[in-house]
Amino acid sequence: MVRVLRERTPECERSDSTREIRLLTELAAAGFPASIPQFGVVVDGEQLFLDAAYPEHRIGIEYQAFDVHRTRGAFDADHRRDRLLTLAGWSILYFTSGTTAVELVDHLTRLVSVSRQA
Repeated sequence: MVRVLRERTPECERSDSTREIRLLTELAAAGFPASIPQFGVVVDGEQLFLDAAYPEHRIGIEYQAFDVHRTRGAFDADHRRDRLLTLAGWSILYFTSGTTAVELVDHLTRLVSVSRQA
């Protein structure tokens, strides 16, 4: 509990889960600037939310917990949101409990590099 409380920063206050907080903490420890948690994007008049985002690069970060996303409705809603955001020029990175900190940093670094070249 103490470790989780230490990991909470003002940026994490809007995060929905402990794993999202750890994800943001791992990115900060790797030297990434703070992402914006629970970032809202309006696409075709519809408000969509991302677990975290780097809006200047149009990169969204989503943590996929099996217990939350295993219903048909959640599955369909997540994929619909992903399609709408992709069509609006966003790249979405999905992470799970099996994603290591090294993978997280590597994938985000590559995606930021690609977005800077575009």
